[in-house]
Amino acid sequence: GGTELLNIHVHSSNKETQDWLLANRFGQYLSLFVNFAGVDLMRLSRKDLIELCGAPDGIRMYNALRSRTMKTIYICLEHEKVFHAIFLEIPSANELAAKMATKLNLSPSSVSSVVRETPPYGIKVVMDDSFIQNMRDEECFVIETIEDENGGYSIVLKEQSNTISLHGMASRTSSS
Repeated sequence: GGTELLNIHVHSSNKETQDWLLANRFGQYLSLFVNFAGVDLMRLSRKDLIELCGAPDGIRMYNALRSRTMKTIYICLEHEKVFHAIFLEIPSANELAAKMATKLNLSPSSVSSVVRETPPYGIKVVMDDSFIQNMRDEECFVIETIEDENGGYSIVLKEQSNTISLHGMASRTSSS
């Protein structure tokens, strides 16, 4: 059936949340989550879900909730040392472009494209809805903005190791 397309997000109603639970084989928890909208279910931590549903179903529900919803990415401008979090509530190319524009103090309408540069060859991939929904959560990127001839901007996300923000700052404080 069409249930594999059923998704849950922060704007899901109580009814849509119940439908998602059924479609994802969590029907035994319908009464437990009867008053939950999407935002309520998505706010639950892994620990909360394990306490409510037991370890196997709690972990499965946590993973199902996170698989295609709410992505967090960390961005850093090339000349900065601090990363900024971007929270994608309904991961899409439009939401990513709008939130990137806000972080970069650009007009959302001025962003003509968002591309990801992948190592080791520097291949640039257009970040469309499908690409964004299949990204790992909590990826780190250094951002480059390139102005085009029409006054618009292309935003290039260059992949970074997740350890940069943790170790790059600490190593400078140890030298006296």
